Amino acid sequence: MATLYTKLKGAANVYTMDHRGTGRSTFLDCSAAQAATSGSPGGKIIDPSEVPSCAQALERKYRDLSSFSTTSAAKDLVTLVAEFSNGKDTIVYSVSYGSLLAERIMHLDLPKLLVTFWMGSQQLRGQLPICFRIFLMVILT
Repeated sequence: MATLYTKLKGAANVYTMDHRGTGRSTFLDCSAAQAATSGSPGGKIIDPSEVPSCAQALERKYRDLSSFSTTSAAKDLVTLVAEFSNGKDTIVYSVSYGSLLAERIMHLDLPKLLVTFWMGSQQLRGQLPICFRIFLMVILT
């Protein structure tokens, strides 16, 4: 993303986001339920048998977990664009889970986004799909 921003010479705003509950956001963990600890059946990976107790612990801590949903994340992204956009076209480029997020934005019929690039959940291995390579050539030339 930094390379794209540099190539665009500051002519575009580039944002990335952490979904609520991940990254540098409010991290959802299940330590209260002892899931993902060394003593749990799956070790650091939450075992399916731990999901009910984990969900209960998270509900006790946060009450309404819908704020951590894909729908809430889609609304967060649209709010970000609405608040900080310069009013020009907005392009959403998404990979893996981001594809689901971009799809949710379209299903919610939220403010129009110019284009969404979906890459699905496959690993890219350094090769961009032809549609994105063409898009970059158009923008960068």
